[in-house]
Amino acid sequence: MSFLNNFNKIRNIKNLKFLVKIKPKKLCFGFTKKGGRNFSGKITSFYKGGEHKKLYRIIDFNRSLLFFWNILGFVRSIEYDPNRSAFIALIQYGNGFVSYILASESLTIGDFIYTGMPKHFNIGSRIPLSFIGFGKKFSNLRYYSRAAGTFLKYLGLDAKNRAIIGLPSGTKKLTTFDSLVTLGSISNKKHYSKKLYKAGQSRWLGIRPHVRGVAKNPIDHPHGGGQGKTSGGRVSVTPWGIYTKGYKTKRKKSKKNNILFF
Repeated sequence: MSFLNNFNKIRNIKNLKFLVKIKPKKLCFGFTKKGGRNFSGKITSFYKGGEHKKLYRIIDFNRSLLFFWNILGFVRSIEYDPNRSAFIALIQYGNGFVSYILASESLTIGDFIYTGMPKHFNIGSRIPLSFIGFGKKFSNLRYYSRAAGTFLKYLGLDAKNRAIIGLPSGTKKLTTFDSLVTLGSISNKKHYSKKLYKAGQSRWLGIRPHVRGVAKNPIDHPHGGGQGKTSGGRVSVTPWGIYTKGYKTKRKKSKKNNILFF
């Protein structure tokens, strides 16, 4: 009997807790941390290191492989991923393959998703942008909208019949209608309201204590040095002298660079 005929039996998994751990060995592997250091061992990203040991889960972001195309998938588990802010879902397809994907909001264990031409408009399904209605929420367009709680919106057409996409920042981009998108917003939207209750929680996440510039020596920071307790004596800057309050660092790009084609 094929896997598709056993979907109803597997639906009993819905009785499990919201987050479960399965971690298939072929989809996980260990990796070493760099501690903010580059290839020569010099610290290039400060205040990093010492985090908890963790495994990396291989995520199928695009879901464009042919052996997943037009095949019904079953959500076996919704799992926590220490490498990203969103939850991930373990999908088992009708042909026996399994893969991790970014879990959409309200996606639960036992749900069905679809990849390809839209026969099923279920949350978490991945379909071409041409089937998305005006103002509908979707996510995971190329490398946009992959963080927890984020989503994109289809805003209409431009003069050349290209799709106008609204990003969470309010920026508008152009793309083609054959781009693949995921229905629904990304899960774990309460991630940004999470509070750390002790310093040790930051250390588990790989965040080391952050030293203020005014507490350093003049050679280490522009705000450093001085007699007694001083406030720097100048406008707030980074260790390299770049303004930090209100100074715009985004480069001015040409119109061609503002338009993205996928």
